[in-house]
Amino acid sequence: MTWRERWIQAWPYALIAGVLIAFYYQIVLVQGAWLVADHAEQHFPWAYYLAQHIKQGILPFWTDQIHAGFPITAEGQIGTFYLPNLFFYYFFPIREGYAWNIVFHLLLSGLLMTRYLKSLGMGNRATFFGTMVYMFGSTLGGAYYNITSLKVLTWFPLTLMLADSLVLRTSWRWAKCVTLGFIFALQLLAGYQQFAAYAILFTGLYLLFRLIESPDRGIGKTIQLGLGYVLAVAISAAIAFPQLYLMFELAMLSNRADPQEGFAYVGSYSPLAMICLFFPSLEGFFVSKLYLGILPVFFIIASFFIFKKSKHKTVYFLVLLALLLALGRYSPLYVLIIKVFKFYSFRTPVKFIFFAGFFLSVLSAFGMHWLLQLQKNQLQPRIGKIYIGLLIAMTLCTIVSYMVFRYFQEPLYQLGERLLKAMIYGHPGHPFSWEHYQDKLAHKLESGLRLLDPRGKIIWIPVIKMVLSGALISFFLNGRLAKGIFYAAVLVILSGDLNFTYSDIRGDYAPYESFFWKIKNNRISRSEFKGEPLFQLFA
Repeated sequence: MTWRERWIQAWPYALIAGVLIAFYYQIVLVQGAWLVADHAEQHFPWAYYLAQHIKQGILPFWTDQIHAGFPITAEGQIGTFYLPNLFFYYFFPIREGYAWNIVFHLLLSGLLMTRYLKSLGMGNRATFFGTMVYMFGSTLGGAYYNITSLKVLTWFPLTLMLADSLVLRTSWRWAKCVTLGFIFALQLLAGYQQFAAYAILFTGLYLLFRLIESPDRGIGKTIQLGLGYVLAVAISAAIAFPQLYLMFELAMLSNRADPQEGFAYVGSYSPLAMICLFFPSLEGFFVSKLYLGILPVFFIIASFFIFKKSKHKTVYFLVLLALLLALGRYSPLYVLIIKVFKFYSFRTPVKFIFFAGFFLSVLSAFGMHWLLQLQKNQLQPRIGKIYIGLLIAMTLCTIVSYMVFRYFQEPLYQLGERLLKAMIYGHPGHPFSWEHYQDKLAHKLESGLRLLDPRGKIIWIPVIKMVLSGALISFFLNGRLAKGIFYAAVLVILSGDLNFTYSDIRGDYAPYESFFWKIKNNRISRSEFKGEPLFQLFA
């Protein structure tokens, strides 16, 4: 293979790595890290605490620096047994170790996603586009919760590739099951076990659906792959047993030991939150957002035009499934699962939004790959009409909503009170007083009027992006733009568009010196911390 051929194969990886290093250069250079909110209150102090101990050859199972004492390893988020944590915190000073641990997982996420898309047959341009949507959309850029969930979800593309390998190849099948079990164990040990459980579940569903798609499926192969998946889960449970056992003991002493059914519905994703696909700053109304950029929605729509001939229908089904599960109390499927299995200990079903965003990012790559292969006479302008019609409909929804908030405040308040009584006040996971929820409702109505005002940038900036995107799509589908120019324009608009989630990530960043100065000078109130987390370590 010539150097040119190697570069053609490698440029998506190199470009993704370059973009991530350039974007996170402050963390790469150890000028700062994620040191805001939960990262300041928990994750960095715990990383510091873990680093102190493992450098002395000790694993910290208990700390006397949280309340009267706390089983810190049993809590799970510290990631005492997670191998990358042990490596970075043992071999590097804490500032470098904490910062480069973040960079390692971000780079690995991007490279694994790139490899996964290429394994699905995507071209280089579609691969780079899909990875950018994934890395800088809300899926990884804003909805990853914190560093522990990032560490779990980093490995997800790799588990899907192993699942594909199990279905499509017969050689080394059991060795691949063992490898899959080891990766599952890393996810269980990374610090966010609920996300790990969901990731393992979705890998199993992916394996099942890919087997159904396989042309040589049969009873023997089904049983073999089923046993292989069970073996992988068993291996992961065996490796992660110390962590799982300690967590189970602690959970049995918490409110998760015997929760009510309503606990499983806390943090459901409202169907109305889908408006955030177009107006991301309206997220203040909802538990979380799903935003991948205005243009990727077009390519997702385009991907459904090739559904019938697609060799990867699994991705489409898992998008739908993830969305249905994220809806929680609003989804008959989720409610049915909860009532059948009677497992109530996992709340915030909105976490499933990550998997919806992941597979939608893959669909955006599908759509891009297909459109770049078409000749001018094969382009289908009706895709553009559907897309532009959707943009107009979403814009009209915001205008109508603004009129309702402006002229029907009293009926809205009365409706809100009825919904509070029916779904929130006095229900599991909602321990506050009635006055507290009334104040929050009044604040929601006030902020709604402000957020939905068409004169505000929260509305008009997305509308401008919609106009630019619609014009670009129209020119391309009418054969007035060459593919190379179109692709370059898409990347330019995408980069500017995803600046919203860039700011989400930047909001978690703080310089080390600023953080330590605030600690030393007691400028961070202890009331901001969850349970006095190792505050005195930084005095």
